[in-house]
Amino acid sequence: MAAAYAKAHPHVELIATGGQGPDEGMAEARVIERELMAQGIDATRIHVEATSTSTIENFEHSRPFWDGASGVTIVTNDFHVPRARLIARLYFQLESDALYAPTPPLAKGRYLIREVLAYVKLLGRYVFRKEKN
Repeated sequence: MAAAYAKAHPHVELIATGGQGPDEGMAEARVIERELMAQGIDATRIHVEATSTSTIENFEHSRPFWDGASGVTIVTNDFHVPRARLIARLYFQLESDALYAPTPPLAKGRYLIREVLAYVKLLGRYVFRKEKN
């Protein structure tokens, strides 16, 4: 999805974001970068943030690349788009649109359960943050 978008919009810079989990051989951002380049996207258009461990950190750690922008296009799995857009708006005051990458049907149930739990954590964190301020 990101490569197709980048090819259609050659002026757009991309941020590959995501760290390396304990069971992963490579940081997610590095895999994204590799795949974008394999699909013909010039490396100079790709910014890499390979330290984040959550969606909020994806935005926080990528801030140097998008800081000053009023909006972003988020490319992620279809199940994750609503929460990613909510985080962009609530935590970073970013307008967003999104490109949805389809999730394989066999994995969808597991990820949807994970998303529900992530929403609970996100909203609890947001309410706590608001109460502190």
